[in-house]
Amino acid sequence: MFEQPLILAIDSGGSKSDFILLTPDGQETARSRGKGVAALHVGMLPVEEYLRNGLQTLEQYTSQIALVYCSLGGPNTEEVHMALQRIFPIAEIRIGREADGDMVLSAAAQWKAKAAILCGTGSTAVGEIGGKRVFAGGWGPLLGDEGSGGGVGCDALRMLLHAVDAGEGAACLPGIYPELGRISGNFTDRMALKKVANQITRAEMAAQVPVIAELAEAGDKNALLLMKKAAAGIAFLASAVTPEMPEEPQESGILALGGFFKCGEFFRKLCREELQKTRKNHHFIFNAVNMIDVAAAFAIKTYNRSVKK
Repeated sequence: MFEQPLILAIDSGGSKSDFILLTPDGQETARSRGKGVAALHVGMLPVEEYLRNGLQTLEQYTSQIALVYCSLGGPNTEEVHMALQRIFPIAEIRIGREADGDMVLSAAAQWKAKAAILCGTGSTAVGEIGGKRVFAGGWGPLLGDEGSGGGVGCDALRMLLHAVDAGEGAACLPGIYPELGRISGNFTDRMALKKVANQITRAEMAAQVPVIAELAEAGDKNALLLMKKAAAGIAFLASAVTPEMPEEPQESGILALGGFFKCGEFFRKLCREELQKTRKNHHFIFNAVNMIDVAAAFAIKTYNRSVKK
């Protein structure tokens, strides 16, 4: 059917979708980026619109795409599958959940690691203890966003609102949520602030993290408090998916994946310090690989298995 088949790998979370087009032997043809389509509930996002917009620069290859593999950070798998099937009607569509561990533990094994932490807009962790797969986190923004961009952004928003209540205004974290503006404190202004604050999306909360990280590194006590809390949350997830003592010394690494870990060496140092409090014999593996490249490798494996059937 396909004279020159191509594979499309997608990594999509709450903030962004990365797309990479590959040949079956792993050669990259093109890349693009769009908005994230991972959602807690069906209908929360215009999924097909976001996907089509992100794929615009790849439209010329549509007829050559034999398989689409999407690593999805949310539970709306059927919704995303249907949207991709409409966009690529003759391609095989596979949706994988980041949190199930199949893809990330496959990547972790390349670095002799048996655990991985994923921290972007949301957070989750997966590991292997005694031959059994174990999980932690991934409960969503209301029930558990430890060490995630969305969690930090939400904590920052709460901090700002508490500062407003204390009569300090919104200056306790300079540069964060500039759309909140100056608040005089009267009832009308408070209700206007409430309306704006409750319309801030999880992705917009996560987008505040780079500024918070810069403030923390510069010594801002409020930002530092937020980043230390995030590092502690990440260490908690890591301890939940690793034994106190590694089963094999060479398997003591924990693969750290996701955009949150790109906040700089200062934040990664905080994560290391927190990890040592509970898992002295383990270490994080930072900057080893990007999620889209992990998805690409898994997409090629999926395609090759499909061809052999």
